[in-house]
Amino acid sequence: MAWELLKTDTLSGTSDTITLSSLDAKESLFVEGTILNSGSLNDIALEFNSDSGNNYCRRYHAGDTKSSDTNQPYIEIEQGSAFSHPFYFYANISNVQDENKICHSMFIDSNGTSTSSAPRFAEVFGVWNNSSDSINQIELQNNGSGDFAANSIFSCWGTN
Repeated sequence: MAWELLKTDTLSGTSDTITLSSLDAKESLFVEGTILNSGSLNDIALEFNSDSGNNYCRRYHAGDTKSSDTNQPYIEIEQGSAFSHPFYFYANISNVQDENKICHSMFIDSNGTSTSSAPRFAEVFGVWNNSSDSINQIELQNNGSGDFAANSIFSCWGTN
């Protein structure tokens, strides 16, 4: 089971989205991003195949907070509070065409510039309720304030 780099994108300017499109159909996907910020960010999410309908749900654990959301237009991958530091995230996605797509992600930001602030994290378990299509496009979205900054990197690997 060899992983193949399907697509990577590095922003040349600021943007609220980074899109990886024309992805080959693979049953397992791994995405990761090292995202720089321009301003304070919040409401960071993954959307598949441009489906912005309420076809997503998630359960998350962030610090001492545990909660779930249903009937959402995307899978939010962070805890929902504003932050102004670069962040790293990864997600493993089951991409079997005739099954709902299951996603497990981890989001981490430094939460400051000193050792007196522990990093913040959010672990998210999400589902895209689509059992008829393989994922061929993944969009990382900033649905809140601020922007993703230049030199932010978003990549996807796949395997069968």
